[in-house]
Amino acid sequence: MRTLALLGLISVCQAQPVNHALTGTASQSTLGQATGAASNAIDGNPDGHWTNGSVSHTMNLANQWWEVALTAAQVIDEVRLYNRADCCALRLSNLRVSVFLGMTLMFTQDFYTTGGSVPLGDTERITMSAPTVGDRVRVEILGMNNNGDGVLSLAEVEVLQYASLPDINIAPLGTAMQSSTGSGGVPERAIDGNRDGYWLNGSVSHTANNGAMNNWWQVVFPTRGRVDAIRLWNRSDCCANRLSNFRVSVWDGLNQTWFQDNYTTAGNVPIGQSWQVALPAGTEGTRVRVELLGLNLMGTSVLSLAECEVIRREAGLVPDVTRISAAAGGTQTLTVDAGTSRAGMTHLLLGTASGVTPGIVVSGFAVPLNPDPWTDFMLLTPNGWPYTNTIGILDLRGQAVATLFVPPGLTALTGTSLHHVFGVIDGSGSLVAVSNASPLTLDP
Repeated sequence: MRTLALLGLISVCQAQPVNHALTGTASQSTLGQATGAASNAIDGNPDGHWTNGSVSHTMNLANQWWEVALTAAQVIDEVRLYNRADCCALRLSNLRVSVFLGMTLMFTQDFYTTGGSVPLGDTERITMSAPTVGDRVRVEILGMNNNGDGVLSLAEVEVLQYASLPDINIAPLGTAMQSSTGSGGVPERAIDGNRDGYWLNGSVSHTANNGAMNNWWQVVFPTRGRVDAIRLWNRSDCCANRLSNFRVSVWDGLNQTWFQDNYTTAGNVPIGQSWQVALPAGTEGTRVRVELLGLNLMGTSVLSLAECEVIRREAGLVPDVTRISAAAGGTQTLTVDAGTSRAGMTHLLLGTASGVTPGIVVSGFAVPLNPDPWTDFMLLTPNGWPYTNTIGILDLRGQAVATLFVPPGLTALTGTSLHHVFGVIDGSGSLVAVSNASPLTLDP
């Protein structure tokens, strides 16, 4: 019963873009004000008010620049520039945005070169015409800005990769615990599947306000597994700066496999909003921990979470149609999506006319397919008619498209049901992922 209850809590969340800038390293040509560090523009806080300490600022010189070096080459779909919200909007003008892979220029575009600027407190969204691979994003003024000076200020820069797979929140499968409990804010509230950040609604965790250093919250899983991303949701009613000066980490038993410190000198997860980080491909562990690095920037020991989501993105197979007329014929298009971490690996599509249960187990993976002569046919004739691209290489997004052509005049097969599944094979020949089963029924 407990297993069924937990499975009911697992949520499939709307896929959200991954902001690779958050894990990058920012630099700029000069430092114009003591509190205008380049890192302010990748602190996860788009607050454009200078006095709140989250805006970058160069000197007043020609050709000033700001850039972020990513931890590795990433697929980039969009770059967002957030302007100041208090004054000086014209400083974010006559600018160039570029994406580099090493020293190779992969994308460049100029903005507001003859007038205007990113509006005060607004955002410039720069969408790549095609997914672009890069490891560095630069913003630079082309001489002077349209304000007549050389200052480059940024409230925030986001380097986004669109999420192609659904976000599977596995946190409810774990057991939550924390260093102490204050005001009845038990740790389980942060994995109840409810992002409601209003304290009175009973879904926010809360450690004791006892002055203790390094208060923590964590979720422990029954088995070791992959973690693709972590998302923290802050309170919505007050006390947003309690979620500051914290470390998020992944542990495999007693071994820390990944960590990142956040908002250590200023800022916090904005009130009622979320903070998200994409983990390096292949990160695995048995628990995820959030802990204060001493006290929060409010000066208290309280750690509160509206929700902690531990994201695993699984492989998916999506059909454009699930029924085709046996008499008229048609084509089914199957979109294979294994996630960007599996880009460049081999995909193999197999089918069956014998259903999906009980299925088989291959290399520890449950494959929802009962092998039959149709399966054998696909194995022996890869990419053969009536299919295309049943075996091939996943693209930069970890995707591929296969098709099945159903010729007209197959009325004798009316009522037949086919199912297709794809697997992903890495460079060593090991099976690393298996998709859902995609159905096709032949109607009259």
